[in-house]
Amino acid sequence: MQITNHTNYIRFMEEARSDYLEQIGWPYDKLEEAEVISPVVNVNCKYKKTTSYPDLIKITTTISKISRVN
Repeated sequence: MQITNHTNYIRFMEEARSDYLEQIGWPYDKLEEAEVISPVVNVNCKYKKTTSYPDLIKITTTISKISRVN
């Protein structure tokens, strides 16, 4: 079929999030040691164009809000 299954995009976004945290010096293991959790509470994806294997895609990761939950 070669077209990327729509469920893979969410996995790609999680990989981008993990990579972003590592790039800014806060990989998951360091967050866990500091007793910081970063749950995903919402996922939104607007499918604009299909991709196929082996296309390269660009995912831009940003932080829109940081809050403390007790």
